[in-house]
Amino acid sequence: TKKSEYYRGGSKDNPYIQPSVMEFTVTLSPRKYVNTIMDLREQVSREWVGDLELIARENAEHWRHHLAMVTNGTDPEIGLQHRLIQPSDTDSSLRLDNYDLLEKFCTHVACTQVQMELASKTADEHQAMWLKQFMEDKSSFSSTDTRGAGRTFLMHLLDEPPRISSSWRTPGDSDIEESEV
Repeated sequence: TKKSEYYRGGSKDNPYIQPSVMEFTVTLSPRKYVNTIMDLREQVSREWVGDLELIARENAEHWRHHLAMVTNGTDPEIGLQHRLIQPSDTDSSLRLDNYDLLEKFCTHVACTQVQMELASKTADEHQAMWLKQFMEDKSSFSSTDTRGAGRTFLMHLLDEPPRISSSWRTPGDSDIEESEV
């Protein structure tokens, strides 16, 4: 039960208007909320199953576009470079945001996995350090308000030029020196 004061026809600073008290009772049903939440979880999970397939198809399109740009300097099929998701009336209200979150999550998990695999091999340690630094510099994985973070990260990574890195140690010196060409 809750009591609430309201002022009909004026402001509460008006001395001529007396506040009216309105009392109402609301019944809360946590089990009803659980049912609604579970229904929404099921709907989002069904959407994500289809969205994972769309992400795989978009990956193929990213590669096709990148290879066309590298080999030809142009992409005659540039019209194919768009998001494949087409929301419908039966989708959840946050479908595009959920898709974007899933794409960002998949990209982050994949990058972390690659970085860990590189770090596990002594010969690839420098590549792992470079990828880790690139992820920190160019990604928006930790931010919650960035749209297209996964896609943008991949485009930045594809646009990076190859690098040659050398490292050496001078005899009697414990420091490793590095240079990047």
